Amino acid sequence: MKADLHLHTAASDGSLSPEDMVKCAVEAGMDVIAITDHDTAAGLVQAQAAAVAAGLYLLPGVELSTGLESEVHLLGYGVDVADSRTRSFFEGELHRRRERMLEMLERLEAAGIHIAPQETEGLGGFMGRMNLAQALCAHGYAQSIREAFDQYMREGTPTFVPRKRMTVEEGVAALHSLGIVPVLAHPGKSGLTPEKLRMLLPAWIEAGLGGLEAWHASHALGDALCYERIARENGLLVTGGSDCHGRRAQAQPGAQKRRGHAWIGENLSRWRSVQEDVEALKERMACQCREA
Repeated sequence: MKADLHLHTAASDGSLSPEDMVKCAVEAGMDVIAITDHDTAAGLVQAQAAAVAAGLYLLPGVELSTGLESEVHLLGYGVDVADSRTRSFFEGELHRRRERMLEMLERLEAAGIHIAPQETEGLGGFMGRMNLAQALCAHGYAQSIREAFDQYMREGTPTFVPRKRMTVEEGVAALHSLGIVPVLAHPGKSGLTPEKLRMLLPAWIEAGLGGLEAWHASHALGDALCYERIARENGLLVTGGSDCHGRRAQAQPGAQKRRGHAWIGENLSRWRSVQEDVEALKERMACQCREA
């Protein structure tokens, strides 16, 4: 089995539509994928329809931003877009994103840089810094995405606005209450060393954490094996994903990956227990959905 359980589309900060992401996943030989856009489920209906038509198994997911002192991402599997509580929850997340973006645009305006709000909107009303970076480049205020982030959207710059986030425990509990299986995303990329992770895991597990993304594009083999061992020692599910944002240049040999992102299925070949882990996740999703 070939699976990639961490993919982003144009419903958040990816470059491909949900339909095109599914098409590319089929071309990449995937058997199972998960769409996990940032703080939104807006692309799941289109992705699911495309997956059914293509004969591809799709897990409806999300990636939720949490953490107070430092950002920690949670992958959530088993998102029911027909559930009113789920829709309300993610509408709230999009509202917080919109408030932040509008404040950032006000600060840019005060600095003589005019970007219209609609230029930062993606599918379903998602507003993110990548959208803003692209608009800044389009208007000539930055020569590259990296420069746009460094000059206008990094902490310490006059136009930076910090995000209002839940604690990790609150995020885990919120997903769990909606029948969604919470999985800690890319611990290495988030700066969670094995020692620090072992210290924090008990509280997160008590809140309802169900798994750990041991296999991620940013994890070296030794790190991935270490995180997998920690997951299994604590009775957690093991998942893996490329964190693909749909930028094809990343698939080329030697191409620089943006913050550990890769192409669909890339850097996952050593995830040997993929079939067992995917089946375990599907079983947990079904169980948690019934409990919710």
